[in-house]
Amino acid sequence: MIMFDIAISPITEALKEKIEELRKEFLRLYTQKDKMLSIERDDLYIRYIETIGRDKYENFCLSIEVRALKMKCELEELKDTYTKRLQLLIEM
Repeated sequence: MIMFDIAISPITEALKEKIEELRKEFLRLYTQKDKMLSIERDDLYIRYIETIGRDKYENFCLSIEVRALKMKCELEELKDTYTKRLQLLIEM
């Protein structure tokens, strides 16, 4: 059997080269994805949890401070009303 050289147009050659470039790019991205899933994901997850955990803890501490301030305000108001009532009773 005799092999004949097939004449390929320049457009077809350019498309083949483009396909080969895209295959290489796909393989590079696929291996990069695997690397990110196996190695970098854990690091990012830990950093995310640390940041979110720290923020939640700070929010919790701030909410406690707000509650304490509200209680102080309520106690001061009760103290004021109590002293006013006491003065009214004394004046009678």
